[in-house]
Amino acid sequence: MNTHFLPAETFPIEKVLEQKSKIEKPQIFQDILLNLPYPVLVLNSLRQIVFYNDALLQSFSELRKDKILGKRPGEVFRCEHSSMNGGCGTTAFCRTCGAAKAIAASLAGRNDIQDCRITTFDDEAYDFRVWTYPKVVDGEMFSIFTLIDISHEKRRQILERVFYHDILNTANGVVGLLELALNSYGDEQEDFIRTSLNFSKILVEEINSQRIIYLAEIGELEIDPTQFSIRDLINEIISLYKTQTFIKDIDLQVKIQSDFNLLTDKTILRRVIVNLLKNAIEASKPNSVVKISAERQGEFSVIKVYNQTSMPEEVKLQVFKRSFSTKGKGRGLGTYSIKLLTEKFLKGKVYFISEENFGTEFTIEIPDLTQ
Repeated sequence: MNTHFLPAETFPIEKVLEQKSKIEKPQIFQDILLNLPYPVLVLNSLRQIVFYNDALLQSFSELRKDKILGKRPGEVFRCEHSSMNGGCGTTAFCRTCGAAKAIAASLAGRNDIQDCRITTFDDEAYDFRVWTYPKVVDGEMFSIFTLIDISHEKRRQILERVFYHDILNTANGVVGLLELALNSYGDEQEDFIRTSLNFSKILVEEINSQRIIYLAEIGELEIDPTQFSIRDLINEIISLYKTQTFIKDIDLQVKIQSDFNLLTDKTILRRVIVNLLKNAIEASKPNSVVKISAERQGEFSVIKVYNQTSMPEEVKLQVFKRSFSTKGKGRGLGTYSIKLLTEKFLKGKVYFISEENFGTEFTIEIPDLTQ
């Protein structure tokens, strides 16, 4: 029978039961599969289930024990395409199915891992991550097929993407309206509008920050090196935090050896410097000093941010950990993101010194990137 992807032929149930006995014969092999805490299937060379463990039934209580042996995975999970043509693995839709591709790879002798999306006959949806491994038993090829439900992970990814997109659009809309208002109202309202505009821009910065970290962590952050002035970039960032420094009466001192251009991803470097400066301001006591400096040292651009508050030893040991923060539970992405973005994406390095009677100074060193 001609199919759109994998063969439609199946073994009779007698052959399936014979293959089941082969798999169960090595006791240690059976013990391992039965006691694994996640679902495991063993498929024959025609992709039929000849063995499964208890975790499959525990994870998917709707499955019927008497409807598994001899069936293919798509038939067991009630894939909407499994009754078409020659069944699971044979349709044009199956060519894009991660499970079918992973099974085919293992039966060809290769390990594989794929994501698989299944819509059932009654419109339920599953997202699976599937691992397959080839196994030869008594001269016959089998595929060991394991899976986990990643529906929650996929929903979270969609929610995060929608959140960043919609909230960012709203925040940018507020900024646009305030900029229009700034040109429309009289002097009495100007200070209020300027302050509101400033905080709205900070909100946009924060949303962009979380979006960049998210993309970096899932491996989808793209680098776009451009040439720009370090003085212009630092001045843009400082203008964002004038209100905060004014409220805390912080003396923000800027020292740029001489203006120079650097070739790197401006958006990512901006995010790193914003986090350094914001952390320094938040760590500072009222009536204190924060310094930011930049200079060129050979092939590297060196940027330092200093504040007068030192960190305890137990804090210094955890500074770059993802979930650690001195500002409260769940706020530990600032220094973590500085290290992630500087070292992985800007190809530089970051370090700090924090001592009593000195304060705390973070330094980043980054090379120029090729376009």
